[in-house]
Amino acid sequence: MVGRWLTLWTAVAALPHVTGCRSKARDVPAAEIELRSPRDIAAMTDALAAVERSSGEARYAARMKFLDAGGIWLRPTARDVALLPRFEALLDSRDDDDVWLGVVLVGGVGRPSSLPKLWSVVNAPSRHPALRTQAISTIAASYRDPKLIPVLRDMIDHADSPPPEAIRSLRNYVSDATVVGYLRQLLGHPKHVTLASEVLRQSSIAFDPRQAAIAQGTYSRWAEGISIDYPGDWRDEERDGYSQVFRNQRIGAYYGYQVLNLKRPTKAAALRDDIARRQRLHNDLSREQGRPARPMWEKTGATDVAEGRYVVRRDGDELLRRAVFLVQGTRGIVVAGEAPKQGAPQFEAVFDRMWPTIRISAPDPESAAALTKAINDGVQRAD
Repeated sequence: MVGRWLTLWTAVAALPHVTGCRSKARDVPAAEIELRSPRDIAAMTDALAAVERSSGEARYAARMKFLDAGGIWLRPTARDVALLPRFEALLDSRDDDDVWLGVVLVGGVGRPSSLPKLWSVVNAPSRHPALRTQAISTIAASYRDPKLIPVLRDMIDHADSPPPEAIRSLRNYVSDATVVGYLRQLLGHPKHVTLASEVLRQSSIAFDPRQAAIAQGTYSRWAEGISIDYPGDWRDEERDGYSQVFRNQRIGAYYGYQVLNLKRPTKAAALRDDIARRQRLHNDLSREQGRPARPMWEKTGATDVAEGRYVVRRDGDELLRRAVFLVQGTRGIVVAGEAPKQGAPQFEAVFDRMWPTIRISAPDPESAAALTKAINDGVQRAD
C-alpha cells in the first residue's frame, strides 16, 4: 500500500499553482544545483539518518524534513557522492515512500552508476505508477539516458492516459532531430498538444500554432473517483446538480457529470427511464439506439450503460439534451448536457467524443485529504 508521504507528494506535484512556483533550480540538471548553505549539508545528513533509524509515524515525519511546498529542498549535488551508497540503499526498500525519496536523492548526485537501480524501479510493475514516473523523470533530467527515448514514446503512444512527465521528459532530448519531429507530430493530438507545445517553446523551437489541434484536457476528482475529458476551449464552471460542467459560450452549450448514490444495484436503462419519468422527458432513441455499443464504453469502468436524447422546450426556446447513464455497483454516473437547436450539431459532436472518456474508479478520500492539506499548507506559506 502506498504510504501517506507518497500520496501527499503526488497531490502536491499535481497542483498547477504549486508546480508553477517551484524553484528555478529544478529546471537545470540536478548535478548543477548548489545547496543553499553548509548548514543544509548537515541538515540533509541528519534528515537521512532520521529516516534510516525510524519506523512507522516517526519515519513519515522524518521524510517530511525533505519536503516543502516547492519540492525537495534538501537536495544533494554531485559533490555529495560520499552519501550515494546510503541514497541507493533506499532504492532497495520495499516501501515505495523510501524508494521515492531515494530516487530524488540519487538523481541529485547524478552518478551513472545509479542508473541500473533507477531502471529497476521503472521496470517494476509492482511499484506505484507515480513512483515509476518519478524514476523516469529523474533518468531524463539527471542522466539523459538515450535508452529512455523509446520508452517515453511507447508510453505516450499506447498508454490510455500517459503521465504528463512522459512528454515533458522529451525536453531533455531535443538535440535529437527525431525527437523534435516526434514533438511536432504530437501537436496534432488533442490530448498531447498542450504539453508538446510547452516543451517546444521551452526549448526555443519554433512551430506554427495554426497547425496545432484544439487541446483536450482531463478533469479528475479523486474524492469521487471520476475523471472525464473536455475540449480546451470549453470553460469549466459550477452548476447546481452537477459535480463539474464544461461550457461553450459561443454556441450556448454545456455538458457535465453528476454522481448518484443508488439504494441498490440498478440497470442503466431503468435509471434513465426513472429520471425521464420524473422530469417528464421523452426519449427520442429506440431501445436499441439507447444502448451504446460495448467498444464505446468498455474502458469507462461501468458495468452497464444506457443513453437518452431529448428535446426540451424552455422559455420559448427549443433545446437538445443528451444524457448517458453509467452504473457501477450502487453508483450511478450521469453525463448530460444541452445546446440550443442551432448549436446542436457542434454540441453533439463534442458530446459523442467526450462522454466515452469518463473513467470510474473507487473514490480515494486519502488522496483527496492529502490534496486538501497540500492546498492549505501552500496558502499558509503564502500568507
